[in-house]
Amino acid sequence: MEQAWKKINEILWECSYKFSSGISRSLLVKINENKFLVYSPGDKRTADLAKDIVPEGSELFLLAPNSYHNLGLAVWKASFPNSKPVAAVAAMGRLEKKTGIRSENLDVLESQLPKHISLIELPYNKIGEVWLDIQVPGERIWTVCDAIFNFSTLPGGFMGFLMKLNRMGPGIEMSRMYQYLGTSNKNGYGQWLLNEIREKKPTRLIPLHGEIYQSDDLIEKLETLAKSRLLNFAD
Repeated sequence: MEQAWKKINEILWECSYKFSSGISRSLLVKINENKFLVYSPGDKRTADLAKDIVPEGSELFLLAPNSYHNLGLAVWKASFPNSKPVAAVAAMGRLEKKTGIRSENLDVLESQLPKHISLIELPYNKIGEVWLDIQVPGERIWTVCDAIFNFSTLPGGFMGFLMKLNRMGPGIEMSRMYQYLGTSNKNGYGQWLLNEIREKKPTRLIPLHGEIYQSDDLIEKLETLAKSRLLNFAD
């Protein structure tokens, strides 16, 4: 896999990286000329390549989107000394145990964000999942971590079998593991998610696992996901 930061729009870039059991992506968000947000810091290569985008001396906020996305915290912190790891309270304990790095509260980051970028901290969440809500002219982008996947196809072999068993695709999906272990209140989370979808009306979904999705039926697909996987409207 050839790694490169790909520009999505004027303030957003994405770069894929490999981890032990698959492929994920990092996102780089420009807050202003000398402040950037890294959503799910990836491997050392993603950090090295980011130096072509991030001006020297810039302040970086390293957002671990949940307690399991901790691979790149140490390498990014070493590559960018002027950086601050941040995470939801529910994710902090495991992150520090795995990396030895103490994260700061989300409000440290939120106080620096412009109006068109905001954090979505998932309620009833056991692993401290946080999404980004980015509004740019003509569209509203949601970045999501392990709560939603979008694999258009699944691989063959044993890995594909496990992914299918865990209901990780194909299409926009919520894994069985997250459905039953990631949330402490399925109904409460489902009602919240349905309200968020209807109120904010995202036009593009950027999952860390799977393909970016931008289509007129995105809201319908997300509503169906919330209803079927969390509110038991259908299954």
